[in-house]
Amino acid sequence: MTLIELLLGSLLGLLLLATLLNAWLQLAASSQRQLGQLRLEHELRSTVLLMTRDLRRAGYWHWQPGSAASLYDNPFLQPATRPRLARATVSEAADSCITFSYDLDGDGLVNDGSLELFGYRQRSGALETRSSASAAACSSGQWQDITTAGIEITTLQFTLDTVHHAMATSSPCSTGAACVGDMLIGITLAGQLQGQPHTRHTLQEQIHVRNPLLSRL
Repeated sequence: MTLIELLLGSLLGLLLLATLLNAWLQLAASSQRQLGQLRLEHELRSTVLLMTRDLRRAGYWHWQPGSAASLYDNPFLQPATRPRLARATVSEAADSCITFSYDLDGDGLVNDGSLELFGYRQRSGALETRSSASAAACSSGQWQDITTAGIEITTLQFTLDTVHHAMATSSPCSTGAACVGDMLIGITLAGQLQGQPHTRHTLQEQIHVRNPLLSRL
């Protein structure tokens, strides 16, 4: 074997090695992106499930049959305590915050020493939940970031619709009749891995609140 043949063989070997190394690096980068995408999807699904379970409780009141209080006077479904949409600050998107309440300690009273004014909101790329409050407004109380490290929330959007019908039937309410208002809450949650805008995921969910609004026209 001549020196030229030896050099050509070495060059071909180096080219083959470089090709294999490049293929391995691309495969490793692709695997990392896929793992990141799976992690993002898992975290967003877990977050939506958390909010769904909590929002279904909205308006729960530990009312006892035979009580002097009327079901129409549910303190957890008054205009200030029933589910309401807002936003944390003027810089956040409209309807990116929802506040609601339910009888957590079962004593029939709102926020009497225990947290019963709940909420979720988007703030500066994070998802926050309310940890204390003295008023129902979205700007009230202390909020805690529950976003997993490395994930940025890009969209949090709530919708709230109330479908009214007569209590005994599904027919429309008439004057003087007892009416039921079924509340439907929609959630759109989108996020991405921080610094990786190409890794995104969006989830949507609709919730039927278990505790309806009761009223008389």
